[in-house]
Amino acid sequence: MNVLYNIKWSLKQFKAYPLQSIINILGMSIGLTVFALIILYVSHQKNVDQFHKKLDRIYRLENNFGGITPATYLDLYKPKVPEIEKATRMRYCSGLLCYQPENATEIKQGVNGYIALVDYDFFDIFDYPLLNKISKEDFDNPNSIILSESLAKKIFGKENPIGKIITYRGNTNLEVIALMKDFAGNSSLFVDAIIPLQFEPIYYKKPEMHKRWNRWSYETFFLLQEGVSVDSVRKKLDGILVDRTVLVHNIKKEEVEKNIKQVLRPYSSIYLTEVSDHHRHGKKSHILIFSIIAVFVLFIACINYINISTATASNKFKALAIRKIMGANRNRLIRLILFEGILISLISITLSIVLIEFTLPYFKDLTNLDIKIPYSFNLILVSLVVVPIVLGVITALFPSYSITKFNLIQVLKGEYTKGKSGNLFRKVLTIIQFSISVFLIIGTLVVKKQLKFITSTNPGYDVEQIVYTSLNPIIFKHFDSFRAQLLENPDILDITRTSSKINNVGSFSTFTDGGERQITVPYLRVDKYFFEFFNMKFLWGKSFNSPDITAETGFSIVNKKMADWYGGVDTLYAMRAYGDEIIGVVDNFRMTSMHATMQPVVIKLDPNSKNIMYYKIRAGKYKETLKYVEKIWNDIAPQFPFSYKFMDKDFENIYSSEIQFSEVFTVFGLISIFIACIGLFAMSSFIALKRTKEIGIRKSHGASIPQIVLLLSKDLSIWVLIANVIAIPVAYYYMKNWLNTFAYKTELSWWIFVVAILMSLVIALTTIFYHTIKTARKNPIESLRYE
Repeated sequence: MNVLYNIKWSLKQFKAYPLQSIINILGMSIGLTVFALIILYVSHQKNVDQFHKKLDRIYRLENNFGGITPATYLDLYKPKVPEIEKATRMRYCSGLLCYQPENATEIKQGVNGYIALVDYDFFDIFDYPLLNKISKEDFDNPNSIILSESLAKKIFGKENPIGKIITYRGNTNLEVIALMKDFAGNSSLFVDAIIPLQFEPIYYKKPEMHKRWNRWSYETFFLLQEGVSVDSVRKKLDGILVDRTVLVHNIKKEEVEKNIKQVLRPYSSIYLTEVSDHHRHGKKSHILIFSIIAVFVLFIACINYINISTATASNKFKALAIRKIMGANRNRLIRLILFEGILISLISITLSIVLIEFTLPYFKDLTNLDIKIPYSFNLILVSLVVVPIVLGVITALFPSYSITKFNLIQVLKGEYTKGKSGNLFRKVLTIIQFSISVFLIIGTLVVKKQLKFITSTNPGYDVEQIVYTSLNPIIFKHFDSFRAQLLENPDILDITRTSSKINNVGSFSTFTDGGERQITVPYLRVDKYFFEFFNMKFLWGKSFNSPDITAETGFSIVNKKMADWYGGVDTLYAMRAYGDEIIGVVDNFRMTSMHATMQPVVIKLDPNSKNIMYYKIRAGKYKETLKYVEKIWNDIAPQFPFSYKFMDKDFENIYSSEIQFSEVFTVFGLISIFIACIGLFAMSSFIALKRTKEIGIRKSHGASIPQIVLLLSKDLSIWVLIANVIAIPVAYYYMKNWLNTFAYKTELSWWIFVVAILMSLVIALTTIFYHTIKTARKNPIESLRYE
């Protein structure tokens, strides 16, 4: 009976104050929606790779150069360290996989797949489930392949692929020995197929490929025995590497020990670690910032409820005072207020669940993550029972406390809220609310400014009007003819080839200065047209395309960072890089994001640079020119699908996480400001209503409408300015720390804070404009008759 009475009383309050009730419910539901979406995002980020059963024992070996090591490390360490239970290397590549049935008359186009080359222990270390079991003997066949379900369906349709032969890059047969489930969205590793690592030296006809100490192209993973000390294992690895380096290179042990920086990184931490490798990565800073925003948004929604509840308390307290006179005790009155808060929370959560379902697809697109709601009985119970009670109690706590303090006579005379304490409390809450909004405005401006800075900064080479295409063995075999036919089109301005993408070099090599010093750097192989094509700036020497360079190989060019490592440009006349003559130095150019400093790099002249072809197209002629390229491509290699990417778009992809962060930050920042505004809108209606009689008196004494508007807006403007004074130092501190995560960053300009002040004032004053104008334009007689 009491519950039914409480419901009726709460519904009567909703009817008496429809605007405030709607704003309470709307603000709370939007706040809960944002909070829930961010919690889903944080949960997803925290759970990446957590499905591996042996996760706590999986470690990746790192040594100075991110997650990349030579293949030789596994063979060096595993036999000598009994604490290593299993070990595998991984190398990543992409290639065309094509199935041509024997009875087919037409050439079938293949499908490009992202492939991992691994050792057999991979399947004992990681939990990527195979749909049919394979033995080590099966995997010892280097010409075998395991396909993901989705890739198998693209290649074979409904046909059973097991035992079928497919071609890799058009020139090598592979037998399908198994299928595996598609890699889940909560995996930092993503591949379409797996091939035995021993396939690599056979394919490239280089038996010594995995024995080269200077070829840094692999990730090395160890599964350690249970209960072993990771630090003691690392020390063993360091000792083995030191002894080997001293023996082979005749370097002083102290010098080697000083430069050894091996790390055994837990696999569970790889996703949230910014390190060079082939995994997908999240960012701890983004998780932290979004979590703070989630709390901010929910806090603003709760402040709205408390503010509106206390602002309308006088009229509610009249009804409560009457009930108190009629015999209702203090606990009964508290239950009424608490029940109203719980009911509003329950309605808000129900609406929020609908909003979450509606907005989740857009949020997934915004974050580019496969986020799902983990529905369960416990989740529903907590959402619809526990959260409404907790949230309702928190938001109704202050009004409930106030009930125990009100004076019956004052309330019935309408004088309860005329005291200073209630007004001061609402002022403090409003200032906190706008401090958060100002913080988010500044954050949004800084993030946008940094994003513009990093995407507009010249990387040191041309990116406009450039398209690139991955080559295949057939095109490479006929490349001279292919190139000549392309250049017959006047809209194709130039062509060059490289071993890998210029902004994602996949090969690294260790170089020496002729003495004891070593350095491992990106190693790019290019043709002779490379530097002119990308319009790179030479600081010394000559290009590969110089008239006096007649040989097709034997020459290298370094960037300024590499030249400085050698000792400066002046020292390069007698220097060599792997036997190549260093003939020039170009200015530093960017190969990674602006989180990192410029890297040293060695660029080798190599006629076998066959992986990537770049071609520059005349502006405005892309569509017809690409059709022309595709026609010639299909004439030469019809089984290889023609695909291309624009370099400027690809360059932007380096900053995809920053772009997504900026978009999410902006959206949630705007939502929090909107929630603050609707709360302010409700508050302004109450303030205008409360001062109606005062305004009537002022107008009767000759006050103009602008003067009345200024009167009603003055206090709010002061609150907003105080909020800026609080928010600006905090925002400066946190945004400066965020910018420090970039090696190259924009400045925290003074105008950002001026804009934030002006925006907060404009937003606040615009929000209350309707009520102030409406009240100021009232006839004084109506205003004086208000009470």
